[in-house]
Amino acid sequence: MNDSKKEYIELYSDNHQDTALFKRELKDYIINLKNSFLTDFKNINFPECSSSFYYDIFDSIKEKDNICFENCHFFFNDITHKGNSIFKDSKVTFKNCIFKSSWNISPDVNYPSIQLKYESCIFKDTLRIGYIDSYIRFKDCSFTNIELENCDISNDIFTNKKDIKYNINKIFINNCTFKEKFKLNNYSFQEFNCTNSHFENKFEFKNNNIIKFNIYNSNFGKIADMFSSTFIQFKISKSIFNDFTGFENCIFGTSNNLIEELAEFEYVTFKDILTLRNTKFLSGLNLENINLLNDANFLKIIVAFKNTPRETFRLIKHSFDKISNSIEANKFFIKEMTKYKEELKKEPLIGNIQEKLVFNLNNIFSSFGQSYFQPLFYICCFAFVYQFILYGYEKNWLYEIYTPANQYVQIILDFFNNMVKNILPIAKFLKKDLEFISLIFYIIFSVLTWQTIVSIKRHTKR
Repeated sequence: MNDSKKEYIELYSDNHQDTALFKRELKDYIINLKNSFLTDFKNINFPECSSSFYYDIFDSIKEKDNICFENCHFFFNDITHKGNSIFKDSKVTFKNCIFKSSWNISPDVNYPSIQLKYESCIFKDTLRIGYIDSYIRFKDCSFTNIELENCDISNDIFTNKKDIKYNINKIFINNCTFKEKFKLNNYSFQEFNCTNSHFENKFEFKNNNIIKFNIYNSNFGKIADMFSSTFIQFKISKSIFNDFTGFENCIFGTSNNLIEELAEFEYVTFKDILTLRNTKFLSGLNLENINLLNDANFLKIIVAFKNTPRETFRLIKHSFDKISNSIEANKFFIKEMTKYKEELKKEPLIGNIQEKLVFNLNNIFSSFGQSYFQPLFYICCFAFVYQFILYGYEKNWLYEIYTPANQYVQIILDFFNNMVKNILPIAKFLKKDLEFISLIFYIIFSVLTWQTIVSIKRHTKR
């Protein structure tokens, strides 16, 4: 096909068994394109040949302004050879192409103005991008593995349609800088790893499904949005988020409650708002070592009790307290106290008797101030016991059975009764001849009444 603006070479052989013939036809075709403005290659299987072969055959067109490969299959794995770029300053487009083997992109630093566009392409093996500061974009592409290393990318590298789900087995990003928006949406990943990288603009990672997600020592300059993504294993460590960070409608972990599925934020700093609204942490959440310099939104968050440290529940509770959301704060307060109870069980009894006693009584009488029915129930129980004692005293049931020990018991009771009479503020409320027992029940009723008041306040206003 000949056209003043577009010319095609159409070689439909699937295997190109006659490699020598293919080389001659391709070379002859390229020679005839020297005066063309646009060079298009269509329906070609590019076989695996020596690296020098492709460099030689493309040498005559490497300075073309526009080069397009459409519906082509590539069996070789590099567009750079011997430190020289096959395409120097061209705009190279790949449409509906399939890359059968690994594909390496690392244009020579002497030709930084190359522009590479991939549209609806399939990468069957690893895509490697390294040492590049040129324009490169992948639109509606499907990948197996992606490796980006030492890149300085100044454009939106990934774009795809919102209604189509794409696949990536593994993606590794190391020592890269993304100057424009980094958008990677609607993908399914086995593994996402990012280390020592800087995202200067928006980081958009929405509607993704990830088995293993890890970010280490990376900075996010603008908004980081991971809306409605699903993570099985999740960890971000030693990283800084400078702007709004959102994990809304996300799901972390699984119902298996495995410790390796615990979502962790380790030494992470959030300088602006962090929102985890409507997010589920099915295997637990660890926020012990984060730095929150602004507010956090935990509304309608679900956090599995198992694997989650107490400090995480305290931090969430405190966040709700700050906005006077006492109902949600109470939910996490009880989880915080329950975790503290587990910690106390591991502590030795000696040296912790008072703390353990007070803590356990608080749990028994009011579930740490969460139930006002419990203290009311115990008030009724102790009132019945106290009434039984008073009735027994009036009927002389307590002393009608004579034993030699009664006189010693009476001496002890008289001593304590006389001592209690000296407590002037409450002496008038005590039962005569039962002052000491009355004092004990007076203290019990006071504590239970206070527990009831605290419980009611926690269900209305903290």
